[in-house]
Amino acid sequence: MTGLPDRLEAYLAMRRALGHRLEGQARHLGQFVSYMEETGASTVTSQVALDWATGGDPTAGVIAVRLSAARQFASYLRCFDEKTEVPDKHLMPGAPGRTTPYVFSGAEIAALMAAAHRLTPRLRGASFETLIGLMAATGLRTSEALHLERADVALDDAMIEVRWSKFGKSRLVPLHETTTEALRRYVRRRDRWSAPPASSAFFVTADG
Repeated sequence: MTGLPDRLEAYLAMRRALGHRLEGQARHLGQFVSYMEETGASTVTSQVALDWATGGDPTAGVIAVRLSAARQFASYLRCFDEKTEVPDKHLMPGAPGRTTPYVFSGAEIAALMAAAHRLTPRLRGASFETLIGLMAATGLRTSEALHLERADVALDDAMIEVRWSKFGKSRLVPLHETTTEALRRYVRRRDRWSAPPASSAFFVTADG
């Protein structure tokens, strides 16, 4: 196969058009294509992908990430070259999988919030207590909650707008009335305790 850099650019453009950011995958695949050019490999094979993924004595996690990127790219390339091999997902036995999620009980969440409430200074405690409660009540990811702006939290409408989250998409998250009231209490404390000039962020640190 010729024109691998061009194929890679087309592949990344297609994936990004579907909403994927691909910062890490683009870096890995750029290295993969460079490796193929340096070694004279004209077609993606399982062995080529494995040799590249294990080069440089990487950790098992890095190998798994590299192979995953190569596997998806190879699936795309196979549409243009039937000689392309798509590496099997079990090519490297013992590669780490997803961590089993831990679901916190209501009592554990309450204990976390109580511990956060005791943090000092008091605005820091209020911010962490409310942050934990909001994530538990809505399912927001940590990064989504931390990146909320004041304008994103419409308490009169009992709604939060999460902007540019995973895959570059935005969404509206409705709030239960108890969650809305907890956020109102936090806003009153935040605006009373934060040092000027106040940040545009919804959750602020002790210095504003």
